[in-house]
Amino acid sequence: MTLRAWLKPQATPGKTYKLGASESIAVTAVEPMPLSELRPRDAKASGFSSTDELVAMLRKLNASD
Repeated sequence: MTLRAWLKPQATPGKTYKLGASESIAVTAVEPMPLSELRPRDAKASGFSSTDELVAMLRKLNASD
């Protein structure tokens, strides 16, 4: 799983996207996720030290749109 902050989906389920010369990722699903469902493991897997830090960044991104 990866988390992305999009106003509308930027990836399409069923497609494969190149990540570099020899790597790619297959998208199996794109689903909205309420901020209330984010857990510490989601934040850490996304490179944040806490859920609060992740939520603050997502809110900041949303406020700038």
